[in-house]
Amino acid sequence: MRKISGIIGVDEVGRGALSGPVVVAAVFLPLKTRNRKISALKRLAKERIREKFVLKDSKKHIPEHRRAIFAIMKDLKIAYQVSKVSPGLIDRLNIAQAANLAATRAVERLIKRNRISSARILLDGGLFLLDSFYQSKANYFSTATIIKGDEKFDVIKLASIAAKVYRDRLMERLHQDYPLYELNKHKGYGTKKHIKAIKANGFSPLHRLTFLKRYAKINSKS
Repeated sequence: MRKISGIIGVDEVGRGALSGPVVVAAVFLPLKTRNRKISALKRLAKERIREKFVLKDSKKHIPEHRRAIFAIMKDLKIAYQVSKVSPGLIDRLNIAQAANLAATRAVERLIKRNRISSARILLDGGLFLLDSFYQSKANYFSTATIIKGDEKFDVIKLASIAAKVYRDRLMERLHQDYPLYELNKHKGYGTKKHIKAIKANGFSPLHRLTFLKRYAKINSKS
């Protein structure tokens, strides 16, 4: 492998949701500027959030803080790409394969659009790149899937935040088309209100039918 030019972090959100896509983000930090970028992000986050700030996995930040961090990423021109896989394709493939497909697409877009020549790719536990990725890039990119990587590596934490902010905003927009399900509140996860709405209104095109099989008493009205 060539000398790496930087680190790519990869993480997903929406794996366990009952509706909506699974979303994966890939973030690139060049070796030459990685430490400066992270230091600047943490400094700006402390100033804007105005609380004791520690960069964490997206689930451990409140929505306002996630959005603030994501805005800082854009201000600092931290390179990222996002990919999503639809509920229908999740049903056809299964969630693990769908997440890996989204991860591969996000990484490939990131590499192409930022002309990344070589990098170390760190994926949060459970994510893997498809074999097709390695057919042309094995000599330039190395990968590692790391259990609880979103707790250990800042670049994966940033990917987690980018994916979460993107998916939350998407689900809020989709709420306008499917208001009966209140996607803006639960973002497609299996809350009691979401289950109640499905029972009352049947399935929407956003629902993952293979996921809903576990709820034997839910039937589509269509």
